Amino acid sequence: MLMIEFLIFALVGIITGTMAGLFGVGGGLIIVPVMHFILTSNGVSEDVAIPLSIGTALACIIVTSSSAAYSHYKKSSLSVKRFLQLSAGILIGAGFGSSFVISVDGEILKTMLAVFVTIMSLRLFINIKMPRAQSEPHFLYFNVSGAVIGYLSSIFGFGGGIFSVH
Repeated sequence: MLMIEFLIFALVGIITGTMAGLFGVGGGLIIVPVMHFILTSNGVSEDVAIPLSIGTALACIIVTSSSAAYSHYKKSSLSVKRFLQLSAGILIGAGFGSSFVISVDGEILKTMLAVFVTIMSLRLFINIKMPRAQSEPHFLYFNVSGAVIGYLSSIFGFGGGIFSVH
């Protein structure tokens, strides 16, 4: 059984990487639902499977996003100023989101996750034009945006790129 699970997770990793490269879809959008399915298929309860899937996806994101951010930094395509402004908000939002996740019922979290994944999937097929800022946004915009991104990312197990890259 352990070998089969290893092969399944390796395949999920390959599919996730391919989807991320082709469509810009992060790993959480794929890893969380697949891991949840595998865990519940093996008898793990919803109250454990959902938070475990989200936490595992977030741990994977730390590794991949750190590597990608460093590559962008080396190419001078990372704004350290904006990174710091977003990060302050992300840390605060992630703290609140994590508190929410551990206090909410697994079934409610599963429903929220299903709705969110559906919305994000539909977003791939619907081209929504976002308005462009006419001037440089105030630094509070990045702090507040970071807080919202951190909150939602910690609840759903997705990286912030799904919220912040247009």
